[in-house]
Amino acid sequence: MGQSPPPSNPPRFFDTSLLSKEACKKEMLLAWAGDQARPTNDQGWSVWLEAAIGRIMSCNMRLAKDKKRAQSTHVKTHAKKVQLAKIQLQTDPNNVEIRDILSDA
Repeated sequence: MGQSPPPSNPPRFFDTSLLSKEACKKEMLLAWAGDQARPTNDQGWSVWLEAAIGRIMSCNMRLAKDKKRAQSTHVKTHAKKVQLAKIQLQTDPNNVEIRDILSDA
């Protein structure tokens, strides 16, 4: 039987862990508020909510990418430290400072 084509936009997920960081929560609240006035009657809410959801998801995706990039940088920095410490330790196996660096990494 026929299969449906894959969705044109991959599903997006909301990173709830960002809500535990005050700065991220503040940015998402600003995105929620947006610059559009809220509807005053029963009509128009669906359009406003769709726009608000879009703003929140875009903000969340950007913050999640920033978080991932920062984590990657952190891991690379530690890996480089360990690599340099190992080289130093090969030169001087009794170096206490280098051993401390490796035990903290």
